[in-house]
Amino acid sequence: MRYTKFTIIIFVITSILFLSINTIYAQECGKLMAENKTLGSIHVLKTESNQLGIRSSSNYDFQIENTSAGLLFVIASRNGAKLNQDDKVVFEDINKKKKVYKFGNMADLTKAASGAPIYTNGATVDLGFVSWLASTKLNRIIIIDQMEGKGPSLTFAGTRQTEIQNIFSCYNKLLDKSKVSSFAKRDNSLNSGIASTTKKPEGGNNSGGGNKSGGGSVNPEDEKEVRDLQAKLLELKAKLKEDLVKERERGDALRKQLQQEVAESRETATAKKNEFAQEVLAARKKADDEIQKAMADELNAIKLAKEKAGSEIEKINLSVQEARAKAADEIQKSKLKSAEEIAAAREKAAEELKAVKANLDVAKEEYADEVSSARENSALELKKIREETANIIAEAREKAKTEKQKTAEDVVDAKQTASEQILQVKEETAETIAQIRENAVLEKEKTAFELAEFKRKIAEEKALVRESNAAEVADMKEKAAKEKEVTAKEVADSKQRAA
Repeated sequence: MRYTKFTIIIFVITSILFLSINTIYAQECGKLMAENKTLGSIHVLKTESNQLGIRSSSNYDFQIENTSAGLLFVIASRNGAKLNQDDKVVFEDINKKKKVYKFGNMADLTKAASGAPIYTNGATVDLGFVSWLASTKLNRIIIIDQMEGKGPSLTFAGTRQTEIQNIFSCYNKLLDKSKVSSFAKRDNSLNSGIASTTKKPEGGNNSGGGNKSGGGSVNPEDEKEVRDLQAKLLELKAKLKEDLVKERERGDALRKQLQQEVAESRETATAKKNEFAQEVLAARKKADDEIQKAMADELNAIKLAKEKAGSEIEKINLSVQEARAKAADEIQKSKLKSAEEIAAAREKAAEELKAVKANLDVAKEEYADEVSSARENSALELKKIREETANIIAEAREKAKTEKQKTAEDVVDAKQTASEQILQVKEETAETIAQIRENAVLEKEKTAFELAEFKRKIAEEKALVRESNAAEVADMKEKAAKEKEVTAKEVADSKQRAA
């Protein structure tokens, strides 16, 4: 009987704790929502606007909203991507799993107070998307322009990943799944649009007689086609070489610019240190002048005292007491001012270090974005090149097949027809062009990686310089304040003695 009562008590306590935790969780989740109400058969649930990513020249916010229009992942791009209709959004979790959705409508355009354009558009998602990102961390988002086939990549750090997952978890918890549109209940992700590496077409030289020596003749028209292909190959080589040179020159120019910024940062810090040194020197000089003046006043006072003596002693004693009180007051004020200056210097140094850390975090995110964008762009270009190569070879084979049938009627004993020779040249040329273009893409990707790594190192170096300078400047300010306090005390003591 006691055991049964104990079990009931434990069950009641557990139930109360569970309900309390759920209530607290619901209250905390409620703070993340901008709107939460039911209109007929639809549960209208919208999150507050949340930061998606801040970059040096642009930033992005997002909201999740369920309305009669459907379940949407809304992005606001300030000075960033234009979010055109049919542009794709790729979501990638920390396990490299991807889901792709697209913008179904035209973006809304507004202007910020600064005049920067703000594009807002919603990608139509589904319940599976919400539960997916409620159960895993989001690694990055890529916005792909439908015309260019590429776009900005936003990579998230550990803390931001947790914050985004918490938003999706709350949204998934609060959303009434029975009160969403039927469209939101099915999988709306796209199966295309993600860059992938495609294998090279096989069997490029297996058509006809392969590398056999031919007995057939090649007509002038075919010879011209071969010459045109070879000329195109040479022209492509020259153009790609020129592009790579320009890319390297652009990288070198950016490296010089970043190095100049670091040098300027150091020069600014040196100038600031010199400014404080001059300020301390001026304070010392002023204090010396006041001490000299006080000593002269003291000598004059002694001289006058000797001359007047007698009845003036009482008056002098009163003056001494007054001077001492005034000196004590000045010393107290000097100490107070010194303490305020030291506190202000430390507070400014702390703010400076906080700003340095924030800038370094943004630089690290931009580095991750640049690396992922370079990889995506390279993958897209490689896929395009390989598809074009496969199409060229397929067209050449089809044409060779037709020519072969015509030639076979006229040249029965030929070991290799003219069409087979042309096919072989076309396939070899197409594969050579594809290889050259792929090498150029990989070279550009390598340059982009090197540049991103250089920018990351420069950002860290600038942060280190600023952090070191902030600490040094704060220390100099503190020393200057203490120096002022000491000199003020010396002047007060001199004035007191003079009195």
